[in-house]
Amino acid sequence: MPEIVRTLNNSRRHAIVFASILLVLSCAGIIPLIPKAEATTTEFSSNTSFSGTVNHGDTLIIDKGVTVTSNGITNYGNITNQGIIQMNSNGTMTLDNHGIILNIGGPQYGLIQYATINNYQSANITNELGNQAFYLTSLNNYGNFTSYGGIFAYYSSINNYATGVIEGHNAGEIYGGELNNYGKINSYGELPLYFSNFYNNGTFNNHSSLSISGDQGSETITNGASGTFNNLAGSQVSIPGRTGGYVKSFFNYGIVNNAGSFTNYNQIKNWGTFNNDGTVFNGGYAGQGFPIPTISNYGTFNNNPAGTINNNSVFTKECGATFNNSGTINGNPIVDNCTTPSAPQNLQATGGDAQVALSWSAPSNNGGFAITNYKIYRSTSSGTETLLATTGSVLSYTDNAVTNGQTYYYKVTALNSVGESPQSNEASATPTAPPPTPPSTVPSAP
Repeated sequence: MPEIVRTLNNSRRHAIVFASILLVLSCAGIIPLIPKAEATTTEFSSNTSFSGTVNHGDTLIIDKGVTVTSNGITNYGNITNQGIIQMNSNGTMTLDNHGIILNIGGPQYGLIQYATINNYQSANITNELGNQAFYLTSLNNYGNFTSYGGIFAYYSSINNYATGVIEGHNAGEIYGGELNNYGKINSYGELPLYFSNFYNNGTFNNHSSLSISGDQGSETITNGASGTFNNLAGSQVSIPGRTGGYVKSFFNYGIVNNAGSFTNYNQIKNWGTFNNDGTVFNGGYAGQGFPIPTISNYGTFNNNPAGTINNNSVFTKECGATFNNSGTINGNPIVDNCTTPSAPQNLQATGGDAQVALSWSAPSNNGGFAITNYKIYRSTSSGTETLLATTGSVLSYTDNAVTNGQTYYYKVTALNSVGESPQSNEASATPTAPPPTPPSTVPSAP
């Protein structure tokens, strides 16, 4: 057994020495290196079917107007698509890109449709000017996607993951699809949403225009809890109104930095932090059938020194929210929906024997929260009442700690989870002992 091990070790040493000699001789030009496989270029000039792998260094060219059907393509090289790549008759097609894909050829070509595209980290997909690229397709982007034809998806979804970077130049469009971002998107062109939603939980930089269309649909732009939504100077976000009960919404759970303009004719709701250094325009009521534009702040809204709010409708601060204003507010004031109740109404006091019975009506406004308690204030002189007792959510109280013949003055306040209301009207009463019972008379004997 030791002899066998010794022989194997010797064989390894010999192999290493032999490989080293070959390397030295090759570098000296005495013997040639083993030739490397040459890169190949494949060009499709007529409709065809192709499924397989494009290797490192290889190039696949699809000529303009040519349709290539496929069961699946894995690309490590270069694909130049001037035609159409689409699924085969089996109904599925996955394009795994580890290399470079260039879509060119105009709006009807340079198109990938009926497919799932996985663009992996360090890989690149580029759409040239005028190319729409995706139809009935799902793009999962972990790498780099640059579109000079705008960010365009027609009945398609674009999912940009944490390592992914998307840049859209010129006008794009999301129609009947989804745009979900967990990485970074730079949008330099108009980006309207038709029957589509946009979810951002990464970084979205709007350098132009992001808008929800006024179509007969309910669309939402959502900035998630980990999302940063930057609307840069000169850029705009538009939320339209629509008749027919359709709801157009902008929801923020993360951070919004607005240096441009936000225009709202339906609803904006903020649970995160909204920093305004630009303009927020809350439009007026457009007429019958249109929604009343509302901006509701449940989180933190900072209207900074450079910020302007033009409020022609309803802008509310909800309970627990923070609204910091060091800028300009025009139009309607901000409504604080998280308030104390109004004063209890119609306080009445009725004196009895060593007691005063009080009754009152609930406040006309509970401040948006249920009344939890009432406080009763008492004094022996008008206008100097101090706290006597706290009750539950009831509308009456009997004061038994009184002296007959003394006049007592009362006021009542209501409490909710925010705080205490102003005092009610003043009521007074004087407890009085009942008149003595007259002595009974005994009839005299006849």
